[in-house]
Amino acid sequence: MAHIRALLAEHGGEVQVSLDRSARSRPALSLSEPPFAFRIRLKDPLPLGLVSLEAEVLDAGRIVQTVPLIAEVALVRQVAVARRPINRGMPIADKEVALAARRFTSLDQLGVTDLSSLVGQQARRFIERGEVFTARDVTPVPLVKRGQLVTVYHRLGGMMIRTVGKALEGGTYGSVIPVKNEGSNRSFQARISGPQTVEVLAHRTATADQEADS
Repeated sequence: MAHIRALLAEHGGEVQVSLDRSARSRPALSLSEPPFAFRIRLKDPLPLGLVSLEAEVLDAGRIVQTVPLIAEVALVRQVAVARRPINRGMPIADKEVALAARRFTSLDQLGVTDLSSLVGQQARRFIERGEVFTARDVTPVPLVKRGQLVTVYHRLGGMMIRTVGKALEGGTYGSVIPVKNEGSNRSFQARISGPQTVEVLAHRTATADQEADS
């Protein structure tokens, strides 16, 4: 099942695989290795939920039996859930969301894993307590306005530096905007990470970092 885990690795979390031990597949599954070897092929392109597999049973390198299998593949990971009911159209506060482990059997249902991507956004529908947030449940709203003073975070060596800058453009969560350091009058690119908060892009040069912090 290493192939299934590799396909789902980009989504993070723990992959759980349960084989359906039907009367047809039970004899093959009861065989031990050695002397038998097994080669399992995935027949479905998306390995989540109920998936079709094909198991080849090999003896001394020769295929002696091919058995169709059905498996349930689930992904357990930490996702954002509502700590209390949130009405439609209301802005989401940081105290209203938390991370909790949930089990998923569909890629369409995978929840949001980054709490900061929800804070300050607007609920698109009523969300019950304990319900999982998906990207479809929120409406992006501007977290930074043009001309607004913003908190700037950037990593310098092993330290996280916090300064203040002026946003030259507005934007929603994840937007990259120019920010001006009022002290040096130099501008730099930063990504919006929360209400009135930006993070300096990691690929900036050390010189630019020093200018933003000066």
